[in-house]
Amino acid sequence: MLLPGMARPQAADGASEDASTDATSLATLAARIDAHIGDPQFADASWGIDVVSLDSGKTLYAHNADKLFVPASTGKLYTAALALDTFGPDYRIPTSLFATEKVGRDGELRGDLVLVGYGDPTLGFDKRVSWADVLATAVRKSGIKSVRGALIGDATWFSAPLYGSGWEAGDLQSWFGA
Repeated sequence: MLLPGMARPQAADGASEDASTDATSLATLAARIDAHIGDPQFADASWGIDVVSLDSGKTLYAHNADKLFVPASTGKLYTAALALDTFGPDYRIPTSLFATEKVGRDGELRGDLVLVGYGDPTLGFDKRVSWADVLATAVRKSGIKSVRGALIGDATWFSAPLYGSGWEAGDLQSWFGA
């Protein structure tokens, strides 16, 4: 993770400033990182940080650097970058609704309504908007006024396992559990 404004000072030619400035910068860096990870909002967070000089390979700052963590959100950065590169910034992951029967003239579906998910991590992310309301609006716009059948969630797009080993089951219902 690169924390903006925390890098050591560089002269215009790219050379490092004098050693005393570097020592001061490192102390400032350590203090700023410690303050950030010590913020009460992160009381339940686990941090593993290892800041290493690209020039010398020397560790400049470490906090739980040797502790092993489940990759969690760090892995999502690579997934997001790959999706952006592959599909482009305007791509939206679909969530589809299908009816198993034709809708009657009265607007009643005498069959099942199937919700097919393809992994949209934004579904339900915005707490100001109910994802169920968004889907209900789409159903109404399609002419369906009532359903005499089942609502079926179809996750067959995904192969097992649906979550990684070591994941907390309680996290699966949270926005960060994508």
